Amino acid sequence: MILAGDIGGPDTRLALFDGDPRTPVRLATYPSREHESLEEMVEKFPYSPRTRVSRACFGVAGPVRNGRCVDTTNLAWPVEGSILAAALGLPVVSLLNDLEVNAHGIAPPAPDDLAVLNQGLPDVAGNAAVISSA
Repeated sequence: MILAGDIGGPDTRLALFDGDPRTPVRLATYPSREHESLEEMVEKFPYSPRTRVSRACFGVAGPVRNGRCVDTTNLAWPVEGSILAAALGLPVVSLLNDLEVNAHGIAPPAPDDLAVLNQGLPDVAGNAAVISSA
């Protein structure tokens, strides 16, 4: 099972997945400001006694560096991957910026989706941009 979360100022959404990444087995939303930490919400998340989380990843509103987000957007508390890993009994928990998570979920564009502004050399590992608004 994979535990995933979208950690933001107004709400935190937690979901448990088993197989199909489009269909959560369990989903819960918590008002972020009513909780002291993400660990508190993870502990409240309704697990079955037989549920074994093998991996966890969270998208966090704020800059993530070295598995930590100290300066979270609209939250009074930091998010630390190592503390979450200990709470879940996992060797590691992945933290990503929430906009980066959004970019990973975008399908590669089809040729008709692109407009060439300046012809260059193709580079699969080149830059990409995501523009988002709240």
